Amino acid sequence: MLSFSAYGADIFENWEEKSSFGPATNGGTSAVKGKSPLTDIEYSFVRACKSVPGQAAIPAFLSIANRAGAYVEFALPINCKEIKIKTTSNIASTCKINVLAGGTTIESAYAVGEADKEYSIAIPEEYRKAGTLYRIARNAGNNLFAGFTYIEDAAEEPQGITLPYSLTFDEPEKVEGYTSVCPYDRPKFAYIAKGVSPVYSGFNCVASKNLFSSNDIEYKDSWFISPAIKLEAGKKYIVKYTVGVTNQERAALGIFYGTEATAEAMTGTALEVTHYRGNGLLEGQLFTVSGTIAPEATGAYNIGFYDNTDKYCSARTILTDISVTEAASGEMPAEPTDFTAVADKDGALSVALSAKAPTVDAEGNTLNELTALEFLRGTTVIETIENPTPGETYTYIDNEAVHGNSTYGVRAVNSAGNSNVVSQDVKAGLEIPNPPTDVAAHQSVAGSIKVTWHRPESGIFGAGFGNLSLIKTKVEVYDGDTLIKTFEDLSGEDADLEINDGTADQKFYSLKVYAVTSGGPSLPVEVNAVPVGKPVALPYSEDFAGAVPAQLLYANNNENYTASWSFKDGYAFFTGRSYGSLASLYSGLISIPAESKKVALTLEYSNDARSYTGSVLSVLVNADGEWVELKSEEAPKEYTLMSVDLSEYAGKDIQYALRGKGGQYSYYIDVKNIKIADEEESGIDSIIADEAEGEAVYYDLMGRRVANPSAGKIYIKVLNGKAFRVLVK
Repeated sequence: MLSFSAYGADIFENWEEKSSFGPATNGGTSAVKGKSPLTDIEYSFVRACKSVPGQAAIPAFLSIANRAGAYVEFALPINCKEIKIKTTSNIASTCKINVLAGGTTIESAYAVGEADKEYSIAIPEEYRKAGTLYRIARNAGNNLFAGFTYIEDAAEEPQGITLPYSLTFDEPEKVEGYTSVCPYDRPKFAYIAKGVSPVYSGFNCVASKNLFSSNDIEYKDSWFISPAIKLEAGKKYIVKYTVGVTNQERAALGIFYGTEATAEAMTGTALEVTHYRGNGLLEGQLFTVSGTIAPEATGAYNIGFYDNTDKYCSARTILTDISVTEAASGEMPAEPTDFTAVADKDGALSVALSAKAPTVDAEGNTLNELTALEFLRGTTVIETIENPTPGETYTYIDNEAVHGNSTYGVRAVNSAGNSNVVSQDVKAGLEIPNPPTDVAAHQSVAGSIKVTWHRPESGIFGAGFGNLSLIKTKVEVYDGDTLIKTFEDLSGEDADLEINDGTADQKFYSLKVYAVTSGGPSLPVEVNAVPVGKPVALPYSEDFAGAVPAQLLYANNNENYTASWSFKDGYAFFTGRSYGSLASLYSGLISIPAESKKVALTLEYSNDARSYTGSVLSVLVNADGEWVELKSEEAPKEYTLMSVDLSEYAGKDIQYALRGKGGQYSYYIDVKNIKIADEEESGIDSIIADEAEGEAVYYDLMGRRVANPSAGKIYIKVLNGKAFRVLVK
C-alpha cells in the first residue's frame, strides 16, 4: 500500500527528478518522473503537491491534473488481483480515469469523482502476474489521490492433510475420511478392529468386503481412496502401506492419485498395477507395498489404493499402516545402505539394527555434510547417532521391541533435510503359545498349593520355541466363580502358591493355568476341585443322608459330553447322556495315619437297577498331585461292594475321585455307603463265625452281591452299616 497522506508533504522529497514543468509556487505543482524510495514502484508522470514556504503544509497527494495524457504507471513485484484507489477530500465530481494493464485497457472512463472514497479496480486473471505494467491515466477532470492499495493474488493454500502423514487405523473414526469404491457401488473395505472376526489379526485394519460374502468376483476393480493430502510441485513423495492377501492367492495392487476421491480422478501413477502372491492375513504374513508421487502442480491430492483380485480368484485383502512422506532431493543425504533388522532368534523382545551411513547426496554428488543417522521403529526415532562418518557402519539393539510385526527404518540427516527412509518389516517375540501340558495341583502344606506343569515347545501356528526360559506361566485361583488370586511371571515348571494361612477348614478351589509369551497367554488349562485346608481324619464315612453330603465333595460335571453327579437321599447318582460321557465326584483331603496297616475304601454301587449294563465306575486317588486310577468296574444291576486298597498311602493326605462313564446302552450309576478306614477298625480283617442276626447283605471276595451264601465259604457281610468277613456255617 502507498498512502500519500501518511508521510506528510515531504513524501516526494527523495524522489529522483527527471524533468520539470515549472517552479513550486503557492499550491503549485512540479512534475517529476522517478522511482519511489518508499515503494520501489516506477512512475512515468507524476504531479506532486508540495507545501509553500511560510504557509501551512498541504497534505500530500498524487495529482493527475487537467492535462491531456497525464498518467501514473508502475509494475508490482507481486501477483495483483485488485487495486484500490482512495480519493482526496477535494476532488471534483467530474473526475474519470482509464486503467490499463499490459497496454490493454481494462477500465475506461471509470468515474472516481466522489471525494474521500475508496474505489476498487478488479484485475483480470490474465493480467495478475508480477511485473505486469499497470497505468492509471486521466480521462477527465483533476484527479487527486490520497493513496493506492494493492491486493495480492496469493495462491490459495491447498486444503488437506499436511505431511508427514501416517495412519494405523487405531480408531475407526479415522477411516471415515476414506472413500471405498467398487463397480457395484457397494463398499468393499470395512474397518476391522484388532482381534475381531473375520480377520482375528493383531492389528486394526480395513478388510475387503468379500470377507463377509462368498460372492467375491463382483468386487474387482475396487479402490480405497484417502482424504486430500497437500503436496507441492517439484517434490517427490513416498507412499507406503501394509497389505495382507489370502495365502497363495493373487491380487493386483496399485497406487494412484488425483484431485478428487473418485476412481475416474485417479490419473496420476505412483505404482503401476502389480501382481502379488499372498502369504495370509495373520500376524507375520503381511508385506509392504510402496510407490512414488511426483505432482506437476501444488495442490491437494487424494491417493487411491487399487485392488483387483483375479477374475476367478477369491483373494481377500486387508490394509493397514498407510504413510506418505517427502522424498529426499538436492543436497539432502542419499539413503543409508546395507540396512538390516534382525529379531532375536530365541524370541526375546529385541531387534538388532545395522546400517552404513551414505557417502553421497540425493543427486549422487559427494556428501559435504552428515549430522545424524536415525534408527526408527515405525515413525518414532529410537536412536540417534550424532555426526556419523560417511561410509561407516553403525549398529543399535532395540531391547524395547514391540511384540509382533514392526517396521524398522533408518535415515540420514543434514542441514538440507532427511534422506528417504530405508525400512524393513520385522516380527519380534514369540507367537501365542499352546497351553501347558501335564498340569497338576495338590496341597503341599496346609494353606498352599503345589502346581506343576510342562511348558509348551511351540506356538499356535507351529513355530518352535528355542529358549523355554522366555515362556512364563500364569495361575489364576478361583473360589467358585470368583477370582481371588493371580500369580504371574512364574518361571520353571512348578510353583508353591500360598492360598491361606492353613488354619481354615478345607474348601475347594479351581485353577486356570496359562503359558505366556510376548505374544500373549495361551488358552487356560483348568484344574478343578483342589482342596486346601485341614484334612479330615479316619474313619471317613459318607451315606448321603437327606441327599446332603456330610463330607466335602465336588461334582465336576460334563468332563466329556453331557454327564453329571447329583445327590439323592442315601446315595450319589451319576447320569450320562451318551456313550463315553464322563463326570467325576471329587472328595476333600483325607489324612491316612502313618501307622495304618491296611486301609481300604469301600462303597456299594449299581447301575440304578436298569435293564442294560455298560456304565463304568472308576476310583482314582491323588497324592502328591498325581491322579492314579486304582479300580474300574462295570456297574452291576444289583448293589455290589467295591473295595479299594489304600495301604500304600499311609502317612499321606489323599483325595479320591469317583468317575462315572456312560456305557453303550446304560448311562446310570448309584453309589452309597462310602467308607475309608483301617481294616483293623472296620473288623473285616478278622474271620468270625456267622451269626444270623438282623438283615444282612453278603458279598463274595470279588465284591459281588450273593443272594444265598453257601455254607463253608468266606463272604463279606454288611450288617447295620458295618462290614465283616465271615465264615458261613
